[in-house]
Amino acid sequence: MKQLTCEMCGGTDLIKQDGAFVCQNCGMKYSVEEAKKMMVEGTVKVDNSDRVKNYYELARTAKAEDDSSTAAKYYTLILEEVPDSWEAKFYSTYYEAMECKVREAYSMCIKLEKNAHSVLTAIKNSEPKDKQVEYTLEITDKMNEIALMFHNGNSEEATEEVPNLLLIWGDQLEEKFIDVPEITDKAATFWENALTVIIDTYGTGDANIDSKIATYRAKIKKYHKDYEPPKSNLTYHTASSPNKLSVTVIKVGHETYESAPLIGVPVKVFANGPDEVGHIGAKIKLKNIAGKTINYITVYLTPYNSVGDAVCCTVQGHSTYGINITGPIAVGAKWEGTCDGMWYNNTIVSARIDHVDVTYSDDTIERYTASELSDENSASSNTSGGSNGSGGSGGCYVATAVYGSYDCPQVWTLRRYRDYTLAETWYGRAFIKTYYAISPTLVKWFGHTKWFKKMWQGKLDRMVAKLQANGVETTPYEDKNW
Repeated sequence: MKQLTCEMCGGTDLIKQDGAFVCQNCGMKYSVEEAKKMMVEGTVKVDNSDRVKNYYELARTAKAEDDSSTAAKYYTLILEEVPDSWEAKFYSTYYEAMECKVREAYSMCIKLEKNAHSVLTAIKNSEPKDKQVEYTLEITDKMNEIALMFHNGNSEEATEEVPNLLLIWGDQLEEKFIDVPEITDKAATFWENALTVIIDTYGTGDANIDSKIATYRAKIKKYHKDYEPPKSNLTYHTASSPNKLSVTVIKVGHETYESAPLIGVPVKVFANGPDEVGHIGAKIKLKNIAGKTINYITVYLTPYNSVGDAVCCTVQGHSTYGINITGPIAVGAKWEGTCDGMWYNNTIVSARIDHVDVTYSDDTIERYTASELSDENSASSNTSGGSNGSGGSGGCYVATAVYGSYDCPQVWTLRRYRDYTLAETWYGRAFIKTYYAISPTLVKWFGHTKWFKKMWQGKLDRMVAKLQANGVETTPYEDKNW
């Protein structure tokens, strides 16, 4: 005799009630005859058709009433009973995405991407031909809705993933229904929308992006013969550009109030590190060195922890964050300011520049990668240090290039060693002056390369470890003028 086991949930706690055996876990009922068969043969076929039919009615009613949470609940229950249901596969994920939190948006994009093949395959294999077009067009309309929602949402990662979501669904539509004009037309529309987002977001001029645009332009023109990708005002800054910009991360911290010396009046300051709840932002400075007047500029920063790993906001889930600055900033002019509350994360100790988007007075837009930013202004009037700059006693150029920030534990240690050991002797000061005569040029030309960072990483790591073992601190540091 085999143990009586519920076929629905696998539970073994079945009790006889009112002439039937009832599972105490899920409530499933078995007749005495079914229970005997289960104990002898180990299985009994359960007819769940009425329950599934009821789930479908409840799910479709919720869908008609735009009740996302209820629809998601019942489509998920259907999927447990009928794993091959295209309707349950698609709508359980679709409504889960509609109800997701900001920090879950990116993972939902990925989940929808993975659904494309299985959902469209299920429609093609299980539905009659006259219904395949109807159901496929129905879900493509829903996909357009959700792509637009993610594109306009607060999750930067999800916004960046939207083009891939549209491209994947377009590819799958074409693959599964290449002989159905109504559906290939939708595929081409998905691709068009994806290229519009890509060009608006990333511009042109990058080899990988331009290659993707060319590939999908050719695919779109098979179905929309007059299509041409939209023009972009955004180009990538190169060494030949007449425009030059310096951007420095002075420090990461938070706004607070401190009592002013002598008078005792509270004044607003930007203190190092996060506040008591992990609230942290950044202080930056920039200079428009050459070229044209800047109307608008957005500086995108990525936060890092003490071991050099990029981290995210623990509340909203984003990592890279853009600081928006309104000009005009004339050629030769400087700007300095703070942005508080960019992230919530107690582990953040530094921030590095990811890229900078600049809109000039003639409405052209130029994107600077971190390696294209100039360091011409970074050694002047910067008393707190920065990712491209120095303190009052000069910047740790090589260390900043290796560790990605002037404000991180390793560079804080090296700056203390410079100010309180090297600078105390004539030969130490001679070394510092020689270093600052050579290192800015080396970093300018090679600081963004992998081989340069790899060559110095081990040497600096060993030096920092030795200094820290000898008691040199790793806490935030303000440079000493000597």
